[in-house]
This record gives sequence, C-alpha cells and structure tokens, in this order.
Amino acid sequence: MLYASLTVCSRRSVVAQIADGLRTYPVNRLKIAQQLVFGVPSERRSATVVRAAIRLARDLGIDLIAEGVENFDQAKFLLSAGCRQAQGYHFARPMDAAHATEFLRQGRVAPVAEMPPLRVAT
Repeated sequence: MLYASLTVCSRRSVVAQIADGLRTYPVNRLKIAQQLVFGVPSERRSATVVRAAIRLARDLGIDLIAEGVENFDQAKFLLSAGCRQAQGYHFARPMDAAHATEFLRQGRVAPVAEMPPLRVAT
C-alpha cells in the first residue's frame, strides 16, 4: 500500500515538474520517444500519451518529432494524430551527409503537404 502511494505521488511530481519546465524554460521542441512510438497504434496507453504530446506541442506552438518510426502503421497513426515530423527506419537508414544530400535531391522524401498517405522510397 505504501509503495502504491509513493508511486502515485512520484508520478504526480514528475508531471508537475514537466508542466513547470514547459511553462518556465524556453522549450522549442518535444520529442516522442521511440519506446512510445513502438507501441502505437496497438497499445492504447502509448497511443493516448502520443496523442497528448502532439496536442501539447500544437497548443504550445512548439515543434514535435517522433523518433523510431519503423513501420507504415506507426507512420500512419502519427500523421493522422497530427504529427508532421518523424524519423526512423521506415523512412531511411542512418546515412552520412553526402548520402543524405543525394537522398533529398532525388526527392525520396516529400514534405508533409505533398504526401499522400505516407509512402516510403526503397
């Protein structure tokens, strides 16, 4: 019982600290951790937290990026929830600057406004 009470108290403290940090410090970008992205869209709790983060960033007027997007279902969920920036193996493997420049020149990544449902160049 004591452990459960401490856990609840600890979680509330973390939430309060995050909220205070967003209010106090000049935060200009939020990142959605790969661990949360991994669970969407199938894990309800992950999906709820991700949607909340997207709404929070939108309401605060700050950028947001989802990390670790590995498949179409994750990318589709994020886009439908309002996330406009993402990175991960679904889009491309890590590459050096020269390869990234060529990748972009070839038009293998399209701006969100031009994207039909997310497509991936292989």
